[in-house]
Amino acid sequence: MPNSESDYTLFRPYFLLVIGLIFIFLPAYRTQAQVYLLNEDFSSASNSTPPPFWSNFNQTGSSDSGLWQFDNPTQIPLAYPVTGKAAIFDSKMMAAGAGPERVSLESPIIDCSINANILLFFNHNLDPGQSGKGVLEVYNWVSWGLQTEFTTSTSGTVQEIINLSALAGSRSNVKLRFSWEGDSSGFWIIDNIKVLVPSPRDLNLFSFDSPKMPFEAGIQPVKISLFNQGIETINSVNIQWNVNGIPQVPFNWTGQLQFGEKIDNIEIGSYLFPLGGIRTFRIWISDPNNSNDYNHLNDTITNRLGAAMCGNYTIGGSNPDFTSFTDAAFALNNASISCPVVFKVRPGIYSEQVNLRKILGSSFQNSITFEPENGDSTSVTLQYNLENNTRDYTLSLSGTQNINLNKLNIQRQNGQFALLLSDRVNGLDIKSCRIGNITSFENGCDSNISISKNTLGYLALNGKSNSSGLSIQQNKISTASLTGGRLKGISLKNFNNARVLGNSINVSSKQDFTGVNAEALGMDILNCNGLLVKSNSLECISRSVIGNRVNQSIGFQVATSSFTQFLQNSISLTGLSGFALVSGLLTDTSSNNLLCEENDFILSANGAGSTGGGTSINGIKIQADNCALKSNIIRLASINSSAVNLSIESTADSTLISSNSVSNSLSGIKVSGNGIRIIKNNITQPLIKKESA
Repeated sequence: MPNSESDYTLFRPYFLLVIGLIFIFLPAYRTQAQVYLLNEDFSSASNSTPPPFWSNFNQTGSSDSGLWQFDNPTQIPLAYPVTGKAAIFDSKMMAAGAGPERVSLESPIIDCSINANILLFFNHNLDPGQSGKGVLEVYNWVSWGLQTEFTTSTSGTVQEIINLSALAGSRSNVKLRFSWEGDSSGFWIIDNIKVLVPSPRDLNLFSFDSPKMPFEAGIQPVKISLFNQGIETINSVNIQWNVNGIPQVPFNWTGQLQFGEKIDNIEIGSYLFPLGGIRTFRIWISDPNNSNDYNHLNDTITNRLGAAMCGNYTIGGSNPDFTSFTDAAFALNNASISCPVVFKVRPGIYSEQVNLRKILGSSFQNSITFEPENGDSTSVTLQYNLENNTRDYTLSLSGTQNINLNKLNIQRQNGQFALLLSDRVNGLDIKSCRIGNITSFENGCDSNISISKNTLGYLALNGKSNSSGLSIQQNKISTASLTGGRLKGISLKNFNNARVLGNSINVSSKQDFTGVNAEALGMDILNCNGLLVKSNSLECISRSVIGNRVNQSIGFQVATSSFTQFLQNSISLTGLSGFALVSGLLTDTSSNNLLCEENDFILSANGAGSTGGGTSINGIKIQADNCALKSNIIRLASINSSAVNLSIESTADSTLISSNSVSNSLSGIKVSGNGIRIIKNNITQPLIKKESA
């Protein structure tokens, strides 16, 4: 370190030499690097407002067609590297019924005058729907030129690299326009748009071409693609790879690859894949033209691959086939199966969120089973603890078929749904599990679903039109709230000939603080023809204190469901405080040919009651024709003398009311339809009243 004037004099030539070298080599270094002219990830966009200086508009179509959106309002699943905000046009959701549309997203002016060679990079996911397409145009300050059209589904997120040199090279006023053309179906997602000047030498390991899952076990060729995004022609490169960290034989490629050209399916070797199991492939390139590559960010690819699965596999524990449910789900979703597959899960708590999709190769014979390896129903817990309002589930089955869940504990913390069903799940068997709330989207269930001997939260299932083969047997179903609101034990929609047998259902909705209604509903039934509900035990309690709110307890509520049967069920309903409304069985006017036989109803209310909206108890209320109420026991109790108590009420035609036993009823049986038969009923305080319709 110099410490005198003479020292500075001595070192001065060296300082000047270093500074001179920096000025000599810095420009040279800069000439080797890529120069970004546009780099847009839409992080500054919001709703339909694009980033600064971008334009978002309808070229053709009505204003109802909508615009590009940047916050994913229709919740299309995004795949890496598309994360957070992206440009999305969802024609099915945003332009449904608005007629043909062409909706455009236009960039600001891009100055490409510094070089004749210009490349465009972007990620996108295209679903063309019914003849939809994506269009890319380039403006060169004179006119718009068509660069390319995208008409084929991308099957997920892919990267495009496009040579814009012919339209944009050496021009100072360039624009890009991304346009969706379609009519109420399909979508296009775009993100990470980059326009750049390439470096002199830059070889891109573009893609892993083969094998692609699913594929059979055995020897498979390994193939890749190379893209030259540098100006210099590439004649050779060294390609190295490993599998699960184990080096494989390197491959030296030779040929001729000019700027902007890509060569596909270069076979670099082969690999012997066993049945099932996932292998991690890492491939990287080095020394193009026996020289340095100036951009190392595109030199390496990592890919996870596995052959079709068949037989038994382990999850967790020591030396497993799969370390987690997530790894097993990745294999199932991508690798397919070729025979029945059983996952033996080792004891432990697995904190993860799992999504199973439609699995290629599954069938009635080739089913998929998850169960504890030791057979102990308390040994395996799958749970998800993070708050996630957009993906609120622990296990999601989306279009999954022929899957068995045995003796598992599946729970959701800081959210609502332990198990979410969507996209017509078919062939599902859940047995001897402990699962929190189970719900499904519209058309979430198809047919052949069995849920038996489980301990569950609430159960809400939506079938497609005329779904069949639903069986819910011998489950313990319990749901409760201390903040009021409407709770349901079982909710069924769009099932034919379903069976609900031998279940214990407990629903409790209470609120002492929030001032909202409290409603407890045992079973809510909509569009379920031929339903059999037999030998179930049902208890509902509702309580609403603050603000003298309504609290309501209902056993069975039936709408637009014909030929339903309620046999030998035990129903206990209680309404506490507030205006208590208690009903054992309620139907609408479209639920014809109902049979209610040998059920035991115990209904009580101690609400305050008031004229015109106070406490009331209805044992059974029928509003549809051709129904039969036979041999039921109905016990009513209310501490409020002004309460309206009705054991049976029918406002429909051709109702049979026979051999029912009613106690503590103030108004007995009330009917107002035609052709009603009332036979051999035992009423402790009988009052049979017929009113005109």
